[in-house]
Amino acid sequence: MGSERNYKTENAYLGLTVCNQQEADEKIPIFLQVPGKKFLSIEPLLGPVDLRDEHFQFGGTDPFWRLRHINAVILGGETGPGARPLHPDWVRSVRDQCAAAGADFFFKGWGDDFFKIRKVSKKNYGSVRTLDGRTHDELPWKETP
Repeated sequence: MGSERNYKTENAYLGLTVCNQQEADEKIPIFLQVPGKKFLSIEPLLGPVDLRDEHFQFGGTDPFWRLRHINAVILGGETGPGARPLHPDWVRSVRDQCAAAGADFFFKGWGDDFFKIRKVSKKNYGSVRTLDGRTHDELPWKETP
């Protein structure tokens, strides 16, 4: 007989991936019904995404109610052949929404389109993860130095 294991889940985070506003509107309300710590992965971000609760369905008068129930947002651009561009204003908007709601924000990078537009190679330029002059590495499960 196998022994029964007691797995602790207090350090586990559940994640949901969305790429656009339609997916966010359809999936996030369902995701919020799942108990536990949560993170949202918006990659590749293919258009502007508003995470505020416009209709105040859940939080009364708090436009950030649903985002306050998500511990972190990870965002990145598209990679691979035919990668579509990631507009800086889309990234800034999500970053600012996270700041207003108190959610961690992690920016993975601009994706392959960044290198095509600027006509530079990844080898010579490296991984570009800066937004407005800084990197955003906030994640609740990462230790801060």
